[in-house]
Amino acid sequence: MHIMANTTFKRSERIKSKRIIDSMFCSKSSSHAVYPLRVVYKEYENPTAILVSVAKKRFKRAVHRNRIKRLIREAYRLNKGPLLSLLENRNKSLAVAFIFISEKMPTFEKVESSINKMLTLIIEDMNKEDKKDA
Repeated sequence: MHIMANTTFKRSERIKSKRIIDSMFCSKSSSHAVYPLRVVYKEYENPTAILVSVAKKRFKRAVHRNRIKRLIREAYRLNKGPLLSLLENRNKSLAVAFIFISEKMPTFEKVESSINKMLTLIIEDMNKEDKKDA
């Protein structure tokens, strides 16, 4: 069962700046892969935001790419609560990129379980980082 606290996905939660995207993929960012997704994330000065990417090389038709992006955004929207509350408590924010790496159309259940695992990994990384700093 999902917690119903703040399960919206506003425009401000999307990364649109090329500068931010470039900085995410060049240095000091962390990443994990949980098939069929890869996540890249980095600390960020603005409120936590995400980027969703599906390669044109893997899915030629825009309808398929858009469908996958909708599935990823919806899974994130429903499961972002624990990550956002942890970040809020620590007064931090992240820029997160979800990259779809499979060549097959996924089910929502597959995408959601992958997103859940990734968010858990990010939370674990944040906890490890805090223990290192202490």
